[in-house]
Amino acid sequence: MNPKIFLFIAAIVLLVIAVMAFFSNVTTGDATGVLNSSAAKLRAIAQYDLSYNISNLVTMGSESLDVQGTMRLVHSPTGDRMLYRAQINNSVTVSDMYILPNGTFMCTPSLSGMVCQRVDEIGVASPVDQALQLYEFSKTGFINFTSAGTRTIMGRQADCVVSKYDIVRMAENLSLPVGSVSGVKDMVSTQCFDAETGIPLNIDISLSVEQEKTAAVSVRMVATSLLLAAENVSLPDDAVIYSDA
Repeated sequence: MNPKIFLFIAAIVLLVIAVMAFFSNVTTGDATGVLNSSAAKLRAIAQYDLSYNISNLVTMGSESLDVQGTMRLVHSPTGDRMLYRAQINNSVTVSDMYILPNGTFMCTPSLSGMVCQRVDEIGVASPVDQALQLYEFSKTGFINFTSAGTRTIMGRQADCVVSKYDIVRMAENLSLPVGSVSGVKDMVSTQCFDAETGIPLNIDISLSVEQEKTAAVSVRMVATSLLLAAENVSLPDDAVIYSDA
């Protein structure tokens, strides 16, 4: 796969995850009720410990890139924490990203243990953050939501909505150059929110990117555990930590 094309697609996927659900135009009463109710329930939760399995698949002709990962989110009065772990094409772990109250760290395995580098803050919005922003930014008009019924995930009832994106209007509302999303087509996502807590338990995104070749991109996040309690997430005890010079 052409490295330039891959980097472009990777940037699009990161953009999708970062801004998905931040701006929306809800078009049905059922979807409006789900989003408003979920936001209210999320604001009332004092603490939680939530884990996801993440699958990102990019296919372009006979070539494909399969990035599997896990994400753990911990919300508590002492601060929010996130751990993201990624693997490419079922290989060994490529990197761990820790977003902690005292900084953001990228960690990679070595023969002597984990080596961690302190990095600048990364503007990654967690699925819970995205769900909270749905209600706040409901009138920009470049995402249309419709109700998608209910599902059972981890034995919990979840209310789902489908969103369809107007990519050009999205770029304009985010003050991005329209060329930065050139070639992105047919972007759709389905999100399912826990009926009790409002926490998103499932997120599916699909889109296509037309450049030198057409690439199909899919992103799936499925919750694997949910506890309404918070345990600590920290760097490995034996991690060697470096700071930027």
